[in-house]
Amino acid sequence: MNGDECPRLTQQEIDFLLGIYSCEKARALAPGAPGEAGPSAAPCFPNVLREGAQGLGLSIGEAAFLWRALLDALFEKEMGLSPTQWVIVWALAARGGEQRKDRLAPALGIDPLEMNAELAGLERRGLVKLLDPPPEGGSAGATACIGDFASMQRLMRLTRSLRDDALEGVDEKDVAAMHATLLKILGNLRAMSGRLKAPQAPRSAETSS
Repeated sequence: MNGDECPRLTQQEIDFLLGIYSCEKARALAPGAPGEAGPSAAPCFPNVLREGAQGLGLSIGEAAFLWRALLDALFEKEMGLSPTQWVIVWALAARGGEQRKDRLAPALGIDPLEMNAELAGLERRGLVKLLDPPPEGGSAGATACIGDFASMQRLMRLTRSLRDDALEGVDEKDVAAMHATLLKILGNLRAMSGRLKAPQAPRSAETSS
């Protein structure tokens, strides 16, 4: 592979990434992102157990919130990546290893100027590689891609370990059944959102099942 090529992830690796976390509109879900309050400063869920009677909706929401907070803490501790930085790397990997710069910022809901600064920092660390647009120009723009494939593989190993810990004592058949049930609930919620014209989350569940 020469210096102007991007390493490519296998479809199995991409499916794993999408199954663990959806990178679409990730900034809106990022506790502790720059300029935003972190989990301790602005908890999304009340610290009330209600004697074990916590409802399904609150339980699902709290699980998603804690999962993201744990990912943030894990990647900062083990790899020195901020919440915004690891999401950028994740997004590139989940798209096969590369993405045009002008499409990356809106996909993640990050200001283009901030995106440029974050990409420059990641490039200095060798985690991301920035390729110039081809000389012929046209509609093609500069491309960002994974620069350090070993670090990407490490990120995946860390996440697998975290997932294993989260599912300790839970049978994979139960996980599959729970996932199938949640997909049905999501389908109903999306239909309701459409009727009420309410905002909808990115449709990532189908690609991760």
